[in-house]
Amino acid sequence: MKVYVLGDSISIHYGPYLQAYLKGFWEYARKEAEEEARLNVKPALGANGGDSSAVLAFLAAAARAGGLDADVLLLNCGLHDIKTDPQTGR
Repeated sequence: MKVYVLGDSISIHYGPYLQAYLKGFWEYARKEAEEEARLNVKPALGANGGDSSAVLAFLAAAARAGGLDADVLLLNCGLHDIKTDPQTGR
């Protein structure tokens, strides 16, 4: 069985722990390019899925390309949806 993680920057940080925990039971995969994601979380790059719109766009593109090779999809997004600009409050 394989779990695929798609999420914001938090999932990048807990990913290695989850991967170690699942070792021997589940294969672990995630959106690629962690190094790129660690350089800048705004905008979401590489392994960082970003807000729910970006995650949905990634999933739609993956579906058009034949889907994800996984039995379980672990989604971790939403914090970027509630962020506001301190200057404008929006």
